[in-house]
Amino acid sequence: ENGRYGRRKQYPVSLVLAPTRELA
Repeated sequence: ENGRYGRRKQYPVSLVLAPTRELA
């Protein structure tokens, strides 16, 4: 279960970093 959570967290993190870089 831990592996699934880690992978799921990385997916949203990439999407959040993408828009954040565009704003900066």
